[in-house]
Amino acid sequence: MSKHLKQITAPRSWAIPRKTQYWTVKPSPGAHAQEKGIPLSLVIRDYLGLCETMTQAKMIIGAGEVLVDGKNAKDYREPVGLMDILTIKKTSENYRMLVDSHGKLRTVKIPKENAAWKLCRIENKTVLGKGKIQLNMHDGRCIIVDDAKKFKTGDTLKIELPSQKILDHYPLAQGSTAMIVGGSHNGEVAKVAKIEVKKSTAPNHVHFGGEKPFVTVKPNVFIVGLDASVIKLPEVSIVG
Repeated sequence: MSKHLKQITAPRSWAIPRKTQYWTVKPSPGAHAQEKGIPLSLVIRDYLGLCETMTQAKMIIGAGEVLVDGKNAKDYREPVGLMDILTIKKTSENYRMLVDSHGKLRTVKIPKENAAWKLCRIENKTVLGKGKIQLNMHDGRCIIVDDAKKFKTGDTLKIELPSQKILDHYPLAQGSTAMIVGGSHNGEVAKVAKIEVKKSTAPNHVHFGGEKPFVTVKPNVFIVGLDASVIKLPEVSIVG
């Protein structure tokens, strides 16, 4: 596997210039796939403008000046993806990584109190035995719970950082507010109208209402609240 990545072939979800340099940073294997996570050093340099060169970005990260989800980040290639929380110690600024209406990963500035938690989507569940169930989240973390029936695949948990204590639960259900994180409606925020269960290996379909109803597959849906979104959103299209 190559350790290098040409800037012009970088994932389209990265909001970086394409022709200023030949090479760019390739993310380390981590919580997010390459197309869904951008290296921390690029966020520091190109997104937040905290430095001008990659050497300076490495020095900032190496000095322990950046927290990702409440923990010190040391790897300048660490992928930062959807819903991750960044904290810059020296400036006391906090950011949440989201997607905009063009499917680009974007940092959204948030207040300090909102940096103490994040939203995580349940991707699947694992039975551990002795009545314990492991919830496997979209960002690679695992949370062990006793009441497995309460949590379903596709639901979103609001968790405390870095303890992973569950603060709230937003189910994938009719009436919940969702952000679309893939497909042609990328970045839109809408109310769930109906969930269509497929009796096959194909993913379930989720229907959304409003003036222009649409349908997308379940993996493209990220619940961000019940009656309204609990997070500050980038500039996106609100539907319904």
